[in-house]
Amino acid sequence: MHFVSIKTSKAKPKLIYQTVVDVLGTGIVSCYNVGEKVAKMKKNGDTFTIPCVRPATETEMKVLFQSLSSILDDNFELTTSNSPPKQEEVSASLEEDLITDIAKTWAKYEHDLWLKGKQSVGWQYGSTVDAKNKRHPLIRQFSELPEKYQKPNTGKVNAFVKMLTDNGYIISKKNIE
Repeated sequence: MHFVSIKTSKAKPKLIYQTVVDVLGTGIVSCYNVGEKVAKMKKNGDTFTIPCVRPATETEMKVLFQSLSSILDDNFELTTSNSPPKQEEVSASLEEDLITDIAKTWAKYEHDLWLKGKQSVGWQYGSTVDAKNKRHPLIRQFSELPEKYQKPNTGKVNAFVKMLTDNGYIISKKNIE
């Protein structure tokens, strides 16, 4: 796992993160969303560490340094993945959160497909399963299901994400609003 670290006393995490994404590109930065997912950037004291899928080039580091200089008034240190501070923690946190997000999205997607299929052949909500009258207690929106039916299966997603990343794929999430 590669990273870019910025040490600064100026706490501007979203601006720092967005600057790194703007310079390196969303395909390089391992965090998969800006906004609420800026937490994927680890903060340890005055150091912000952003995981990347490859090391930043010398040219990228120069451009990043110039860009950060304009927002941090030259009051920072910039390093890259040659000597990571607790690199495993950054990777584990990112991967765990990513897998949980994908698993939750997948659980909802699977339920929505199942629900549409059942409804298309006449099934309706019922307090118990009744195949003869096509009634089922889970014929409702995902958000209305009891919590135990909303619980995602992270095992399958973990294996899928590992297969993708092991084969060089990058997973990213658009900020949809």
